[in-house]
Amino acid sequence: MALLELPLLSTCAIEGTRLGGHLPAALCRAASLRELYLSGNELRGPLPSCITNLSRLEALRIAHNKLTGELPRDLARWSRMRVFDVAYNRIRGRLPAQLGDIAQNLTTAKVHFNRLSCELPHGVQYWNGGGDVSVLTGNRFACPIPE
Repeated sequence: MALLELPLLSTCAIEGTRLGGHLPAALCRAASLRELYLSGNELRGPLPSCITNLSRLEALRIAHNKLTGELPRDLARWSRMRVFDVAYNRIRGRLPAQLGDIAQNLTTAKVHFNRLSCELPHGVQYWNGGGDVSVLTGNRFACPIPE
């Protein structure tokens, strides 16, 4: 039985192993998954958009990979999220506005050293509640001033 076919899997930690390839959409079937730790590998490509179906997810650490694409837009489904670390990847685009919706629950919010740009979601003002926060460093938050 493949690891991703386990419906009762609550924690998956495969860090620093040089694991490569893309994150499979089959990951989204791990409905009980609460913690996903895949930092320090060689994962490529975008996050599967269905990853936000993992509504029980509390911790997502996928830093130090080669992930590309944009962050999924439906982040409000992660109402239990407390650790969000996607630093040191090649993620581009804007931070989804819905990231602001879960900001109050986050104790860790790391999106630094990606290729993110433009304005920050309104809710990021709550990210400084004594947690571990790094957003601006190494990104491209420099948009033209509206007229």
